[in-house]
Amino acid sequence: MSRRSEGLFAGRGISWRTAVITAVVVALAFGAGIATGWGTSKIPGMYRAANETSPSPTPTPTPSPSVEVSVPPLEPIDRELTEDDYDAGVFSLDYTLHGEETFTAAPGEDPVPDNGIPVRLVRIDVEDGIDIDAAKFGTYVMNILNDPRGWGSGDRMQFVLTQGVPDVRIVMASPYTAAALCPNPHATGQGASATREPTTDNGEDSTPTADATCADRGTAAISQYDWIAGLPGYGDDIVGARDFLITHDTGHILGEAEGECVRGSALVMADQREPMEDCTTNPWAFPDSAVPADDPSPAPSPSS
Repeated sequence: MSRRSEGLFAGRGISWRTAVITAVVVALAFGAGIATGWGTSKIPGMYRAANETSPSPTPTPTPSPSVEVSVPPLEPIDRELTEDDYDAGVFSLDYTLHGEETFTAAPGEDPVPDNGIPVRLVRIDVEDGIDIDAAKFGTYVMNILNDPRGWGSGDRMQFVLTQGVPDVRIVMASPYTAAALCPNPHATGQGASATREPTTDNGEDSTPTADATCADRGTAAISQYDWIAGLPGYGDDIVGARDFLITHDTGHILGEAEGECVRGSALVMADQREPMEDCTTNPWAFPDSAVPADDPSPAPSPSS
């Protein structure tokens, strides 16, 4: 720098070296400020980017197993109502193909007797939306279960009505719901002493699967149509058909296997729904047991 330039700052008491140093400091400070401001403005975005989770695709729910419900064609019911129908809770010959799939328990609850006989707790449910008297149906079923010719014959066991979690659950349902509840009604269960899964508050079982075993869940589903119309194997013997439905299906819950007809009087665990060639129908586990004259059970059917 020329002496003239030196003189420019000398008049103000500032040397040229001092001015240069000051200019450099100011420039550096200005650049640092800009850099700091730029970096600070980026920090929130960088922080958010570091903490935000990347969106992941919503997993496709695994479809639960479904049961294909098949109800065979049902013949019209062409007969008159009888006193036996009223006793069984049937006040109309009309049936409902598909009810509401919710259930109401039959009223009543019996105390557990302290007599040393093994007890099987029974709950009786009627599907909502079908025309069956739950109270009469419940009484009728309990009479069949505790009949001297039934599974409790000879003090083997006794059946006690409950509103709680049962060993044996008898369900009166529309044909569709009965088929949905028990897609394999002939399967053998583990016995009524096996642990049962609690049902829902309204008496519903969990959704059945294709390999569901109704007997393992302690459930016997009776079709309203069969209860009213009877069974082809029993012909006009509607009472005998009802006795068979309850006793046979309860047998599966108790662990009894499906039987076969050989000859003579059929075993109750033989499938008697259709006519048999070499056997006569029998709706009882122990058909030869004596029935007291004052027994409140349903009147013996002609086949017993």
